[in-house]
Amino acid sequence: MMQTFSEDSEQKMIMVYYSENQEAGSRVVLTGETGDELLSYEPYKEFACILLSAPGLEQGKQYTLSTGSEVQDVTVEDVVTLVAKGLQG
Repeated sequence: MMQTFSEDSEQKMIMVYYSENQEAGSRVVLTGETGDELLSYEPYKEFACILLSAPGLEQGKQYTLSTGSEVQDVTVEDVVTLVAKGLQG
């Protein structure tokens, strides 16, 4: 069982569920509206979901999530934003 941030947390998170497993070493990058890189990570194991969080995430703002060569825009909606459709390139 996974525990996420509480509803009254000020730091936001994005929970991404992929439609297919992603290869180990697939670089995950989250950038802001101006192209600034908020975080990047290269998981060392294959993964089907990932939790992303950074102090700079703001509710109502749009971010770009890149996993390998796939890219998706994500708008932070609440403390926890769920992206469950997987990425489309």
